Amino acid sequence: MENFTLLIIIAIVLAVMVGLFFLFRTLILWYYRINEKVENQHKLIKQNNKIITLLENINDNVQNSIIDQKDQHKELLGTLKRTKNNGSNT
Repeated sequence: MENFTLLIIIAIVLAVMVGLFFLFRTLILWYYRINEKVENQHKLIKQNNKIITLLENINDNVQNSIIDQKDQHKELLGTLKRTKNNGSNT
């Protein structure tokens, strides 16, 4: 019977300690505004991800524009060479 009573006392003490831990943890997080800081960090991460996505889109658009311009220049050079060749052949 003594062992059973000892186990119950240990269980009660552990339960009280766990309860106090969570109570004081909540108070400490509230006092130092850690929850707000974590929320702000999550917001910053979301904003940074949006910025990264926008910058990647801009980069893709610029690269596509450069490729298009190179193609246009090649076409112009080809046209100029053909007109030069046609003019020298006549």
